[in-house]
Amino acid sequence: METWRRTNLERWNLDQLEGSTHTIADHRSSRSLDRQPVADHHENGVVLTDLETAARTHQALLAPVLEEFWAGEDFRKMELANKALWRGGKFIYVPDGVKAVVPVRLICKSGEGNFSFSRNVVVVGEGSEVVVLEDHQSETTEPQSSVAFSRLILKSGAKAHFFYTQELNAQTAHFWHQKCTLEREAQLFHTSVIMGGGVHKSHLEVELSGQGARSELFGILLGKKEQHFDIGTYQHHLGDHTYSDLLFKSALKDGARSIYTGFIKVEKQALETNAYQANHNLLLSERARADSTPVLEILTNAVHCKHGATAGPLGSEELFYLQSRGLSEPEAEKMLIGGFFEPILRKLPMLEMRERLAARVAEAL
Repeated sequence: METWRRTNLERWNLDQLEGSTHTIADHRSSRSLDRQPVADHHENGVVLTDLETAARTHQALLAPVLEEFWAGEDFRKMELANKALWRGGKFIYVPDGVKAVVPVRLICKSGEGNFSFSRNVVVVGEGSEVVVLEDHQSETTEPQSSVAFSRLILKSGAKAHFFYTQELNAQTAHFWHQKCTLEREAQLFHTSVIMGGGVHKSHLEVELSGQGARSELFGILLGKKEQHFDIGTYQHHLGDHTYSDLLFKSALKDGARSIYTGFIKVEKQALETNAYQANHNLLLSERARADSTPVLEILTNAVHCKHGATAGPLGSEELFYLQSRGLSEPEAEKMLIGGFFEPILRKLPMLEMRERLAARVAEAL
C-alpha cells in the first residue's frame, strides 16, 4: 500500500495478537489505561467518564460512533486490532450551549506489556466550547507497540481547541489516528506536538461537512537520533463556504527522518471553499531528512486552494548576523529555531502551554 510504503507496518508486531481469546484478554489486562478509572464529571453538565461506562449510559449518542469505522481501508488492520482490544478509553460530552472553563486532559499512558490500545471519543454540543488535551506518555522504557484512535465530533456552532502530544519512549512504535467531524459553523483549532517514539505514524482527518465550518491545524515535530516520523493529514471539504488552514513544522537533527503527506479534497458541492496547507522543515544535520508530498483533489472550480513545502538548514546569513551581534553559535541557533516555531506557539490560547512547549523545544534541540 502507498500509505505504508515508507513505514514498515510489521514494526507494530500485530501478528502476535492472532490466537485465542485468552491471549487477547491477557493483552487487555496489561494496559495501564485499565488502572485509571475516571468518574463522571458533571460541572455545567460536562461528562467525563470511561468509554465502557459511557457506552451504557449514553448509548443513543455513542452506539453509532463506536460501531462505525473511523479510518479508511489503509488503516483497517490497525483499527480492527484497536476495536477488539481497547479497554478503559475515555468519553467527553459537552452539552449544548455550555462553555467548559477548565481544560479537559486525557492521559494515555503505556505501562507494562507489549501492547497499548487507547480509544477516545469527544462530542461537543451545539454552540458549546471546550479545550481538550490528549497526552500520550510512557511509564516504561521497554519496547512497546501503541495503537491509538480518537474521534472528535463538533455539532453546529461548536468550538474546540484540541491538543495532541506524544512523548513516548524511544523504544515505542506509535500509531495514532483521529477523525474530526465539523458540522455547520463549527470551529476547530488543533495542535499536534510530536517528540517521542522510535517509529511514529499518524493520520489526522478533518471532515468539514457543514456550511461555514472552519479548521486551523498546526503541528510541531522534533526529531533526533534515528527517530522516524510519518505524518498524514486529510482536509475533506463537503460543505460550502468552508475554510481550512494547516501549518506543520519540523526540526530534525542527527539521523532523524520525517515524511509528511497532506491531502486536500474539495467535493463538487463545496462551493467557495478556502483551503491552504504548508509544511516547513529545518534540517539540523547532514543526515537528517524530510520528505513532503502535498496532494490536491478539487472537484469544483469555485475554490481558493494553495499549498507549499520547504526543507533546508538554518540560514547561514542569519547565523552570521546574530553572531556578529555578540551571540555564540549555539545561542544564535537556539534563537533561530525558536523563531521558526514562533508562528505556531503564539497561536496557542494558553500562556502556560506556550511557555511549556517553548521550553521543550529548547530542551530537545
